[in-house]
Amino acid sequence: MFDFARLAQIRIESLAGLTVALALVPEAVAFAFVAGVHPLVGLYAALSSE
Repeated sequence: MFDFARLAQIRIESLAGLTVALALVPEAVAFAFVAGVHPLVGLYAALSSE
């Protein structure tokens, strides 16, 4: 699917994955708060869905 022949591509893909993972944390906490459950439940749900 991806051609990781060059190191630059690996760095770019890793940075993209890290960015998405870091953006997921506050979103999961906010959705848990809106749903009326403990914010930790939102984090567990976000991490277990991957």
